[in-house]
Amino acid sequence: MSLRYTSSTDQGEQEEMDTIDVEFAVEDDTYPFVGASANASCVVDLQEMVPRGDGSYSEFFRVEGADSERVLTLAEETPRVDPTLIESSDGCALFEFVVEEECVAATLADEGAFPRVVRGEEGEGTLVAEVPQAKADDIVESFLDNHPDVELVDQRDSTRMEADFTVTEFIETAHEILDSEKRELVVAALSEGYYDWPRTRSIEELAEQLNQDASILRELLHEAEQELLAALFDDGDLDHDEHVHPLIDADVPGG
Repeated sequence: MSLRYTSSTDQGEQEEMDTIDVEFAVEDDTYPFVGASANASCVVDLQEMVPRGDGSYSEFFRVEGADSERVLTLAEETPRVDPTLIESSDGCALFEFVVEEECVAATLADEGAFPRVVRGEEGEGTLVAEVPQAKADDIVESFLDNHPDVELVDQRDSTRMEADFTVTEFIETAHEILDSEKRELVVAALSEGYYDWPRTRSIEELAEQLNQDASILRELLHEAEQELLAALFDDGDLDHDEHVHPLIDADVPGG
């Protein structure tokens, strides 16, 4: 599933958008995706991350090969993580970890990179991010300064993946799953840039435009995100694959 919408650009804009992939190895088990995979001997894959607007991120992880309650207990014992078990079925589970900016994926996101793979497998963490080629050296240097225990493994040309879950299909799912209020808010948030990467509309700006209280709007969108991801998890659309499903990078034509 990918919700990226690519608009037409001229050559100069395209050059500015050229990207490379950078890969890091993460072995510090204080990072929840590494620690949980080590202590529960499982695979932990980031499926989605959404900035909450208060310096924290909701990171939705698919966990395969471990008892979900054990993973929840391990996550609850991890500092700076607020975990929620959203769904569990047939040896797989979907968790939400609310994390602060110290998280490796959140740090990269704040630097302007796009985390594509965040995976822990039996204590070995892999992080792959797409970064603007013109800023790659600065982003990598700043990231490693913030996380000196992380090792740079590789830099290579980006291999963009074709979208297999379109914005239209996402909105259709929203119509099937969400009540009318949440559905309208999610579609408006998509259209107005709240889920762009980087974000072009803050929750406060969106709330003002929609004549909503910002804290209530944030909570309603959060609930809608959980419901949609749980539905996709049940349908098998959140698979163990090679990339994050970027709701945060979503846009719609004309948005």
